[in-house]
Amino acid sequence: MKIAFLIGTNDIGGAEFVSYHHVLMAYRNGLDVIVLSGTTGKFYDLIKAAGVRIVVVGLCPESKIIEPFLIGCDVVFNCNAGGMMPAVTSLKQKLGFRYLTILHTQIDHIYAQVLKYDQFTDGYYAIHQKIVDSFTSWDGIDARKFMVIPNCVDVDLIDKASHINRSSIRKSFGFTSQDFVIGMITRVAQDKNILDALKIIRQLPITLNAKLLIVGGPSENIQSQNYFKKVNTYIQGDIRLRKIIKITGNLEMEKVYQTMQAFDLGLNCSPSEGLPIALLEMMAAGICCVMPGVGDIPGVLTSRGIVISIRQRYEAREIFADPCYTQQEIHLFVTAISSLYKNTTNIKQLANAARKFICQNRSLKYQEIEFLKFLNGTPNPQPATRNADFQKVSVLMPTRDPNEEWIELAIDSVLKQNYAGEMELVIVNHDSRLSKSSIIKKLAEQKTNPERPVIYHEADNDTLQFSEVLDVGVSLCSGEIIVRMDHDDIANTRLITTLVNFMFENPQISVCGVQLQFFGAKQLITHHPERVTRQLAANMPNHWFVNHPGVAMRKAALLKVGGYGYTKQGWAEDYHLWCKFLKAGYIIANLPDVLIRYRVYEKEGRRPEGYHEFLAREKKELKIDN
Repeated sequence: MKIAFLIGTNDIGGAEFVSYHHVLMAYRNGLDVIVLSGTTGKFYDLIKAAGVRIVVVGLCPESKIIEPFLIGCDVVFNCNAGGMMPAVTSLKQKLGFRYLTILHTQIDHIYAQVLKYDQFTDGYYAIHQKIVDSFTSWDGIDARKFMVIPNCVDVDLIDKASHINRSSIRKSFGFTSQDFVIGMITRVAQDKNILDALKIIRQLPITLNAKLLIVGGPSENIQSQNYFKKVNTYIQGDIRLRKIIKITGNLEMEKVYQTMQAFDLGLNCSPSEGLPIALLEMMAAGICCVMPGVGDIPGVLTSRGIVISIRQRYEAREIFADPCYTQQEIHLFVTAISSLYKNTTNIKQLANAARKFICQNRSLKYQEIEFLKFLNGTPNPQPATRNADFQKVSVLMPTRDPNEEWIELAIDSVLKQNYAGEMELVIVNHDSRLSKSSIIKKLAEQKTNPERPVIYHEADNDTLQFSEVLDVGVSLCSGEIIVRMDHDDIANTRLITTLVNFMFENPQISVCGVQLQFFGAKQLITHHPERVTRQLAANMPNHWFVNHPGVAMRKAALLKVGGYGYTKQGWAEDYHLWCKFLKAGYIIANLPDVLIRYRVYEKEGRRPEGYHEFLAREKKELKIDN
């Protein structure tokens, strides 16, 4: 078997560590291996030194650059090279290789990549089950494409390093036997939240004699270099931190394992990493760790270390925020570390349990067997077939100054629906800035195709209310069923099929919603009632009984009640419409299926004056005795 590995920034880091071991596993087992690397760096050097053929092609190469190296490949395995995906997937059909990719996390920009390239991907390798559950639940990706292979570490190499004299290592950094050394193995990069770690250390009681030893340094990219400077500036600006923080810079792997023998406690602060390699390395060395409870960390660390309950961050803007952690989250870390310091017996018990778990469950030998199984084949799901008897569906998506990445993700989630009937996407752009309008229009032109046409319209009359803009969109919809979609949400691939099937089987229902999963600044799953009548809506304690994202409406019924219409105040157009349907005698249905990922912002807009009074009047008119 000939296999090409794609590795992006091939320098330092957990993902690069995993990529390096995958390459060596394949090479040791007699596979014909070539590595296409985005950059040089430490792991580039290690791969080359092992005798593996490795070529630097750049982070975002054109297809003509990489095609000669992929000719004859049976498998192309994407380790962490997002910039190479457009060129590689464009060559897949021409060259006939199987395209596989690894998933280290389920944060938003990875969702976007997976959704965009799923049709070209034959198999996914996820490092823990929660990634699989997330992708197969929200995006309708075929679960048969997935295989879970947990991250593993070289226990033998770590054991070899453990024989070095611990006191001499500590002494080399100026640490005494009285110091409580907290260690981090990490790139000094923004997504590792080093500044939050410094704030945690800064708030520890002075009586702990805490010292922080960061084993790592910046990678070669400019963003990492700039963040490293920011970290150093922060340290130099604080007298106490200057005395208690040490940063080693980037070390060879054996040197890393020797240096971590100085740790009394291991720490990681990334709010997005599902299972850091550094955690497994420290556990294998018998080091008690304190980690945020995100991804698969609770499953690995519970009863073998301390898991801190924080909110996992999925969006880049949240991960890169400064500060990222809330003061309450920082306090949880401070409390946990302080408690462990006072109970050395507990530290030893947790550390022994951690080492035992890694030795029994996370050795490289196990990973090698599973990885070779994965390379041997994953079936392609069969595409849905077209059925002319299905009702035509129009998805209506109004936009106003959208985030470019988010709207593309929303559009892709609509166009990748597994609905077998005719379908169109109608985008109505209202009051967007010129730069954003050109982006939306370009996306519509790029995404449209004969099977799934994208209709783009600019509602350039800035005096229109949003409800009137929606009515403009309704007039452009040629489908018998209209499904509403926001420009920053993500639809499950089964959304349209599920809604149409239900409405076909229930012709008396003209409005049907689904449940939402909130993500971003808030986590929540809605539980709206199965049926909403006029009387039920009038007697409910609130005004929220159906979601507008993902709601399906029969166009004939929508026009019969007068569309969205002019609301005088210019807001609450959805609730106004639901009340019009109910007063006209219609029943609103809600399916139990969670089929929309609904994006929630850190700061939601304030309600305009008179908003709640308007809702109260609408609700009062629902009462039958009025």
